[in-house]
Amino acid sequence: MNVKYYVYKSYKQGTDKNGGKIRSKKRQICQSRWELKIAHDRHISSQEYMCSKTIELLGNIETDIATLRSDIGKEIGSIVKEELDKKEKLKKYLLKHRLQFLQKLWH
Repeated sequence: MNVKYYVYKSYKQGTDKNGGKIRSKKRQICQSRWELKIAHDRHISSQEYMCSKTIELLGNIETDIATLRSDIGKEIGSIVKEELDKKEKLKKYLLKHRLQFLQKLWH
């Protein structure tokens, strides 16, 4: 008895003559269980490869986000420092002129 084993590899997409979408599975015919196992292992290894690439991309995105957060934090820190410096300068200026005004009143 000749038994055929099928491995569904991917989907073929197309349209029929009325414009409707057709989505059918493309299959690979394997003559033995050994061929079936090899085809299945290839399919799993390709999925593992895609998962590793996806994880690598996510890692790169996380690194980019961390870098952007760091840069934004530095920018905000410098802006806050500038504003505090302006506030300190204004306080010193007002104290100086207040002292001058008080000195004028007493003399």
